[in-house]
Amino acid sequence: MKRPLIGLALALILHTGCKPNAPIAETAPKIDDGPVVSNAPTPPKAANDLPKEPEAAVDLDKMAPLDLSPLGVYGTIDAPVGTEAKWSYGRLRFTAGKEFELDLNAKPFDLAEVKKETKEQKYYKVMPFTVDTPDTLVFETDALFKSSWSFKVNVPLGETTYGFEHISWVTKDEAMRYVRVAKSLRQSEEQKKLAATTASAVKVLEEAGGKVTFADGKYGVELGRQRTTDALIVQI
Repeated sequence: MKRPLIGLALALILHTGCKPNAPIAETAPKIDDGPVVSNAPTPPKAANDLPKEPEAAVDLDKMAPLDLSPLGVYGTIDAPVGTEAKWSYGRLRFTAGKEFELDLNAKPFDLAEVKKETKEQKYYKVMPFTVDTPDTLVFETDALFKSSWSFKVNVPLGETTYGFEHISWVTKDEAMRYVRVAKSLRQSEEQKKLAATTASAVKVLEEAGGKVTFADGKYGVELGRQRTTDALIVQI
């Protein structure tokens, strides 16, 4: 009975939104081969003879929901209209033009350790923390006579907690905007069902002796000596 259950579990993982890598290759897939989701409205089709409209600046105050389920994060976040989300080097990166860039890490930050390391470093002066709560750190630094802000935010989603950050320095208003976007992460009843379905499928595979991995929005399953990727799951 294990083989039908394994096949069902593999199918369930695929069904919950993680798109396959196709075709199967001997070499590892490129980091940027994963799916992309966006909350940009679908533009009307223009006649071929009309000049292309210049790309408009992103309105950072105009938000729209962005469903992250196809990327293996079963939740929705409110981000600036036109935001794209894509896994890159172990982080889910949100971008909108040149004005918005936010990273979601698969694991939460140890904020106590972050706070300790920030205070102990010797490269820049750290001001009193602007926000210091159990799930959020926002702090100002003074480096080369220029003040800037950084932040770390932990946001729970179902059974998982994700860590949000921006990899470079920003203004105070920008930092607080990023924090608001990160904390908008939530889960609908349908997304809860998808998460539970995936968790059940993973459990079946692990009980059958398989090793399930998840990286950059893709599942991998190792059964015995055989490495099974999303693409191979399609064939089972």
